Amino acid sequence: MKTFFCSVIGSVIGVAILSSSIANAQVWLKDRAASEGPGVKAGNFEVHPGIGSEVGYDTNWFLRSSSTDQNALNGSGNGLPVLGLAALRITPSLSLSTLSGDRMSGAAGAPPMFKFRATGAATYREFLSGEYGNQRNTSGAGSLDLQIAPSQPLNGTIGAGYLRSVNATASGDPNLAFVRNDALFNGDIGYSPGGGTLEIRAGYRGRVSFFDNQESANQTENTAVGRARWLFRPRNALFIDAAYGVLGYDKNTSDTRNLAPMRLKMGTSGLITPRIGILLAAGYGSSGVQPGPGPTPGDFASFIGQGEIRYFLDAAALPDASNADAASSNALALGFLRDFSPSMLGSVISLTRGYLRATYLWQGKVYSSIEGGVSSIGFNGLSFTSGESVGAVRSAAFTNLRPDFTVFSEYRISNTIGINGTFKYASNRGDVTLKQNLTQPGFVDLNWTRAEAYIGIRYSL
Repeated sequence: MKTFFCSVIGSVIGVAILSSSIANAQVWLKDRAASEGPGVKAGNFEVHPGIGSEVGYDTNWFLRSSSTDQNALNGSGNGLPVLGLAALRITPSLSLSTLSGDRMSGAAGAPPMFKFRATGAATYREFLSGEYGNQRNTSGAGSLDLQIAPSQPLNGTIGAGYLRSVNATASGDPNLAFVRNDALFNGDIGYSPGGGTLEIRAGYRGRVSFFDNQESANQTENTAVGRARWLFRPRNALFIDAAYGVLGYDKNTSDTRNLAPMRLKMGTSGLITPRIGILLAAGYGSSGVQPGPGPTPGDFASFIGQGEIRYFLDAAALPDASNADAASSNALALGFLRDFSPSMLGSVISLTRGYLRATYLWQGKVYSSIEGGVSSIGFNGLSFTSGESVGAVRSAAFTNLRPDFTVFSEYRISNTIGINGTFKYASNRGDVTLKQNLTQPGFVDLNWTRAEAYIGIRYSL
C-alpha cells in the first residue's frame, strides 16, 4: 500500500507543482510595499516584522481524481472522493536589511561597500475539521543576500535560501505527504566598466533537495552561470545568458535519471515606446540525460525562450535604466515561455506556457493582481521501475494541459494594515492513465481540479 501511494505522489503531486515553484507563498509576501511597512531602525539596520491570518476553503487538498472508475486508485470509485476542507492559515514574516530609502537620504560619505538583506516567512495551516486535523502542516521560505561593493565596477553577491513546500497525498495519510525541502546557494562576481554600460557576471548556483518521506528522490544540483548585458539606450539592453549544471539523484531509476542541463539564450529587454516594454529571449537548451538503469528516457534538446510585451498604465512607475526589465505597479503583460525541467516522471519534462498578467494600485489604497495561463507539459515515455513489471513499458510519451489563474486584491487601511482576498484555480488534464503494473487493472488518473479561496488580514511594520 505504501508503494502504491508513493507512486501516486510522484505522478499526481509531481505534475501539480511543475509550474509553481513558489506556490505556497502568500501573494502579499511577494510585494515589498505590502510585506514591509515603515519598519524599525536598529543601528545600521532596519527590521520589518509582519503577520497575516486567513480563513478559507480548499476544494481538493488531496488532489484526487473525480473519476468514478473503481480501477482509478486515486478516485472516488476506489473510496477516495474529491474532498473540500476549510482551513486557517497564519503567516508570520520578518525581514532585516541595511538602511534603505528615506533612512539613507542625507547620509554623507561614499556609497556603502555592503548591502545585506535577510527575509523569512512561515505558513501554518490548520484544517477546521476534527477528522482532518492531522493534516495540519507548516511550509516556509527564507533567504540571505549580501551585495559586495554594489556601486563599484567590480562587485559581487553571495546568497543562500531555504524553501519548504507541503502537498498532501491522495491517501490522506500525512505520513506519506509530499514534503520537499530545498536548500539554495548562489554567488557571483560582476564587472561593469564605463559607468555600467557593459556588465559581465559569472557565478554559481547550488541546490540540495531532500524529501521527508521519499528519500530516493533526494537530489543535488550544481550550476555554473554567466551573463553579459549591454545598455545601448537608457532603458534598453541586449543580453546573453548561459548555464551548465550537473544534477544527481541519491538513487537513479529510469524515471529519476541524472542530468547535465545546459541553457544558452540571447535577447533584448526594455522600452520600445514610453509605455510599451518588451522582453525577447531565444536560445537552445538540453537536459543532458545520463546513462543509468532501465530504458534511457528521451533527452530534451530544443528551442527555449521567452517573449513578453508589457503596457505600463502609470508613466511615473516606468522601469529605470538600472533595471530595464522591472515591472511597474500598474501594468498589463502578455507572454510566452518555452523551457524544460527535471521531473520525477521520465526524468525531464518540456514546458510551453502562455500567460496574461495585470497589476494595478488605485490611489495607493487598493492593490489588485491577476495572472492566468495555460501550460502544455510534455512527458517522456515511461517504464515500470519496480515490482513484477519492472522494465516493461508503462506509457508512451504524452502531454498534459494545465490551465491556472490567481486573483488577489487588498484594501490597504494604512501603510501597515491590509484586508485581502485570494482565489486560485488549477487543473491538470490529459488522456493518459498510469497503470501500477501489467497484471492488475488499477491505475493512477492524472486528472484533477483544485480551487482555493481565502480572505484575511495582515499587519506589516
